Amino acid sequence: MMDTTKINLLIVDDDPKIRDVVERVLTSAGIRVTAVASLDEAREVVGGIQVDFVLLDLVLDDGPGTALVPVLREKHIPFRYYSQYTEKEAVAQFGTEVQGLVLPKGHNGMRMDLLTRIIDYLQPRGAPA
Repeated sequence: MMDTTKINLLIVDDDPKIRDVVERVLTSAGIRVTAVASLDEAREVVGGIQVDFVLLDLVLDDGPGTALVPVLREKHIPFRYYSQYTEKEAVAQFGTEVQGLVLPKGHNGMRMDLLTRIIDYLQPRGAPA
């Protein structure tokens, strides 16, 4: 089993209820979580601490989640979008740059299977060949 206490995950979501649920579930899995509500806060966190993974809402009060991606790519921080949109809807709205990177929230907030997939994603894949 992986030592998840070494993972720093950033949640960027302007919905406090979803932020709270995701933070509680991931924290209970041993993942260190920082949760913020805006792109500006996310930029500050990414510039100030080591972040291993970002879970990024596509639609935020201060702009699209895609606006943070150049900073994440520059710092080589892996991320996934999560959204009320299906992937097809997200691609139609935001373009092909989001294709393959969208995890659905579900219609009643954050789905537990999504959180399980995030935790699985963070598991080490073994040494590179």
